[in-house]
Amino acid sequence: MHPLATVPDLPDDPTPDQAEAWVELAGLCQDAGYRATMRRTFARACEGDLRHWREGREGAVR
Repeated sequence: MHPLATVPDLPDDPTPDQAEAWVELAGLCQDAGYRATMRRTFARACEGDLRHWREGREGAVR
């Protein structure tokens, strides 16, 4: 399994903020546009196409 494909666990006794975040994430995962965006982002990362990220980071460091 790819290291980025791990699934975090919700704590047994989550804080209200943690529970709210999980509900929000569940809602996002139901959105086809969000899923498509995440698939494209993950595919680019797996292909090593980090050109935009690297250029942005180098520009910020200078």
